[in-house]
Amino acid sequence: MKKLFYIALLAMASLHFVNGQETNIDKTKIAEDFEQLLGHLSQFYVYGKEKKVDLNCLIEQYREKIKEIKTREETVLFFEYFLDEFYDSHLILNTNKPSSYRLWAPIYLKLSNDNLVVSNVWQTQIKEGIEEDIVGAKVLEFNSSSLNQLIKDFPTTCNDKTNPEVKEWIANKIIAGRYKEARKLTLKLKTGKELLLDLDKITYRKNQDLLTVSKQENIAIIRINNALGKDEVVTAFDKALDTLMNTKGLILDLRNTVDGGDSYEARGIMGRFIDKPKPYQKHLMVETTQVGPEIERSWIEYVSPRKATYDKPVLVLVGRWTGSMG
Repeated sequence: MKKLFYIALLAMASLHFVNGQETNIDKTKIAEDFEQLLGHLSQFYVYGKEKKVDLNCLIEQYREKIKEIKTREETVLFFEYFLDEFYDSHLILNTNKPSSYRLWAPIYLKLSNDNLVVSNVWQTQIKEGIEEDIVGAKVLEFNSSSLNQLIKDFPTTCNDKTNPEVKEWIANKIIAGRYKEARKLTLKLKTGKELLLDLDKITYRKNQDLLTVSKQENIAIIRINNALGKDEVVTAFDKALDTLMNTKGLILDLRNTVDGGDSYEARGIMGRFIDKPKPYQKHLMVETTQVGPEIERSWIEYVSPRKATYDKPVLVLVGRWTGSMG
């Protein structure tokens, strides 16, 4: 499924400009890409009914918006905002512009009694920039504006911004911030103290290697450094694990895999912990024809064992910034 959307979005994200001139944007091609993307999402997006996505509203509103597009940036934002209607962080473009929203922030907000509060901080990756305990802090403002007003003004048209799940998703999108804008949060701590937190002054631990490997009391620790989308991580994992086969247990740390990854890497890693094929993923789709009813089709995908099996106990660490394939 991930591959399907990646291909569709990659094709769309070429953006179809004539001779590189923004004044010659081909709106016909943009419309064709929009219809193709809409078709893929209508047929294959499994969470559509669960999320109560109003496809009729999307069709009506976004077909009209194409007429207003004048620049490359507006084209990117058109598709970006369309995907934001699904309030699903899996649905992203393969490109961005200065006005685009970032994909994540180093803190996470949750709704609590109609207030947005800090529920999590990316402690495993933050080096400095957050000196106080902000978990449980209430958000008063973002860039000197009310967060509730910013949610109302968020550039989606068809989703229900009073829905708690939608509201929470949009709030976190807002604090992730646009690339070209500051990200300053005014917080009220649990102590009652007000604090101005500048997210752009936070520094992160830098990891040059795909993996970080260590041992403590003969327990192996492998930390994957946001590399689940890099094919070479499988070879690096094999080399590391081969040196740790005699340890009495393994901790696999996935708390810094914020960008997610691909099933190639996942299957490669999982294959080292089994000695026979195991089911790990169910695929489901609904087939339609012009004359027949909808027929559900599903199948189980197996992962196969690879190389020597690590058969000692394994503990997997995950958190808010364990993304998707992680």
